[in-house]
Amino acid sequence: MSEIRHDASATIGARAFHKETGVAEQQRTIENEFVQKFVDPDTGRVYPDYLVQRPCPTCGHQGEGQVAFFKNGFDHTRCSCGMLYVSKILKEEYLNLVYADENYEAETHRSFRTEPRKHFIEAIYSDGLKLLKTAGFTDGALLDVGCSSGLFMENAIYAGFSAIGIEPSDYAVRLAGGFGLDVVQGYFTGDRFPVDAFRVVTLWDVLEHCADPAEILTAAYHVLAPGGAIFIQVPNALGLAPRIMRQDCNMFTGFGHINLFGPESARSILAKIGFVDVRMQSVISEISVVNNYIDYHDPYLGPSLKKDDFLGLIDAGGILDRLLGYKLQVIGIKSHG
Repeated sequence: MSEIRHDASATIGARAFHKETGVAEQQRTIENEFVQKFVDPDTGRVYPDYLVQRPCPTCGHQGEGQVAFFKNGFDHTRCSCGMLYVSKILKEEYLNLVYADENYEAETHRSFRTEPRKHFIEAIYSDGLKLLKTAGFTDGALLDVGCSSGLFMENAIYAGFSAIGIEPSDYAVRLAGGFGLDVVQGYFTGDRFPVDAFRVVTLWDVLEHCADPAEILTAAYHVLAPGGAIFIQVPNALGLAPRIMRQDCNMFTGFGHINLFGPESARSILAKIGFVDVRMQSVISEISVVNNYIDYHDPYLGPSLKKDDFLGLIDAGGILDRLLGYKLQVIGIKSHG
């Protein structure tokens, strides 16, 4: 959407962000440890006993689909409906082992409130709140699903909403409580809150992790009041960076990000649940990451040369306007009927 041209990735260069936060190195460490534990060195694939097959999360197609690429022992499949997803995912008991390190959990939730990551994330929150405002949502009861320590809740409250959250991590819930925020511990289901209780439900970077994202969206529909809005932020599989970098893009992990939406698949799954008047924008151009990559540098830890465009063809604003940013922010409305 052209009226919102702010590029959160410009708040700090790619190299500075990843070096100062350690995000890229942390992800690479987790991926390397995963491969050592779960991937058969003879085949390069995850041991079959650890996996469970699932259909396309958007259209329900049961077929194999077209394998787009392979990473960390997982096929990333492109369905005929356009959805990119991991069709054979880790069984829940094995997925829990990947993130079993309590220090990793604590550091992850703390890091959202540590500079420069906090500044970067709040810039993205600002874009999301502006999108909600363009749809007429500036106040009322808001539920943030998967709220971590509640940083978005703080931003939403400051903007005029009355916010509560739900979060599975006990550590994050305690951290949020220390900031005086109202957060329920547990997983989000449709019966955790009253019917029609909220004007807005937000899911920031949640749906890419869910084995059945439609189930979560249905629960959100259940607790939204008629005319209320769902807001989701998800990685954009059809963004410029993932299209160019493919398996080299840190969007793709195999075990963690199992649903990779694009604009049409995001629109489709919301419509399937019953949401109408869907609108969206993209955020985070990743222009410095892509320029590092095409110049044969490490995309995330390379020199991040000051370039305002990609090969003279498109600038950061053009990337965002064409829904080619690294993430999608999407709103859908619960109909009154």
